[in-house]
Amino acid sequence: MKRISRCVLIACLLLGSVLAVSEGSTDTSNFEPCQWLTKSGIEVTASCGDVTVPLDADTPDRGSLILPVVKLLAQNEARYDPIFLLKGGPGASNIGQSPLDWMFRDQDLVMMGYRGADGGIQLQCPDINEAQLGDGSDLLSEQSKRKFSEGVKRCVAQLQDQGIQLNLYTIMQVMDDIENIRRILGYKKINLLSESYGTRVALLYGWKYPNSINRSVMIGVNPPGHFVWEPRLIDKQFHYMAQLCRQDDYCSNRTHDLAATMKRVSHDMPSSWLGWPIDSGMVKFIGINMLHNRGSAAMLYDSFFAADKGDASGLALISLLYRLQIRFGDPQPIGDLFSKGFIDYEETRDYSLEMNPPDSIMGSPMSELLMVAGPQWPASDIPAEYRSVQMSEVHTLMINGSIDFSTPIENARDELLGSLVNGHLVELKELGHVSDVYYNQPDAAERLVLRFLHEGIVDQSKFHHTPFDFKPENSFVLMMKIGMLAIGFLVLLFVLLLVWGIRRMRSSRPVQ
Repeated sequence: MKRISRCVLIACLLLGSVLAVSEGSTDTSNFEPCQWLTKSGIEVTASCGDVTVPLDADTPDRGSLILPVVKLLAQNEARYDPIFLLKGGPGASNIGQSPLDWMFRDQDLVMMGYRGADGGIQLQCPDINEAQLGDGSDLLSEQSKRKFSEGVKRCVAQLQDQGIQLNLYTIMQVMDDIENIRRILGYKKINLLSESYGTRVALLYGWKYPNSINRSVMIGVNPPGHFVWEPRLIDKQFHYMAQLCRQDDYCSNRTHDLAATMKRVSHDMPSSWLGWPIDSGMVKFIGINMLHNRGSAAMLYDSFFAADKGDASGLALISLLYRLQIRFGDPQPIGDLFSKGFIDYEETRDYSLEMNPPDSIMGSPMSELLMVAGPQWPASDIPAEYRSVQMSEVHTLMINGSIDFSTPIENARDELLGSLVNGHLVELKELGHVSDVYYNQPDAAERLVLRFLHEGIVDQSKFHHTPFDFKPENSFVLMMKIGMLAIGFLVLLFVLLLVWGIRRMRSSRPVQ
């Protein structure tokens, strides 16, 4: 975790006077030195402070908002335009990051807080945790979905009772925040490095403020409409993985058809394993997340292969982990997820039906749960032109793994590439979502990103094909069994100590 000294990142102020911002303004008087930890474990001195931005850029008199900003100065001479880092989410901080060292080697790196997730106002809904546990048997049952929808409704009421205007916490305002912070920091042009949800922010920012951008790199691209995960694309990815499985000795020895195995287990999941409950909805909800990256995907396949042979221990552990995360995990600003994610909600769709078609392998469990609550969230004021693809002349590089379940490459290729006059798309074979792109071949990723941002050159020369490894480094099946053995040993030890204690007490009694 990062360590910060002599600076305050999260302000406690909710509203204040509006800061008038003009082109070239450099009002950073409240920025102070702070220590920041990079991904390699090196502690560097950064500049940390709070920036005041309008709640609504179109009507500044509506008030203002405090956002934290961290600026890591270039380690060498700043020869290039700064990088603004836009991480994934929504419902996650854009500040609590350990950046890669190369991101600020020859240029400044700016991490700005996302409104709704960072800063003085965070869209927290602590009472929704119970709703996220469902009805106790199936997270995706109709009763569970109604319970979750009611939880979202309560979340709206709680936030509005605090005086929060939810229509001012959409992607539109995040775009304006970027522009205001760019001006405050005195940068004429910036480079964007965005990931997953952040790519949608970067895309829309490029439509509204194209003259502020030098170049943009988007990793795990999310075009308009795709905060909804479509079952059709998920099934297509499963069939692609089944092809890879047939070419892998370890996988092909465990199943004749990966897609069929996943479907069989998903549709006929046991309700328990040795007394441990298995919530099929929780398993599928967590499972779709695990499929985003290579390492966790292999663990999920391993659990499903075992379950198909009658050993559901891995599924029991996945279900348990979901419950533990909801009960004891760090609270996240889930209202931020709703505020941004429901931009793609469509009133005409029946998400309960469309996200779980009968013949689908696993359906789309995340969208099935989340989107049924869409009607409870206040409609946003996002103009129609930002809900569909526009033409753009921003110099853009899109990077996508070919087995990315979260942001399938088809979306970038078929829906977005043609609208980017100066756009490029790099497909990385058998890599998944963002972390696969960064860490599978880190030197290659560094060269690909930096050469484009610095020179406009698409250089993927360092990448080489790394086949998907279906053999997991860690196994939920093994973890659960070791856990059960440990519990059994502790129970046995307790019984033995109890017996020993009773005998000791009896032997110490005085003879009558």
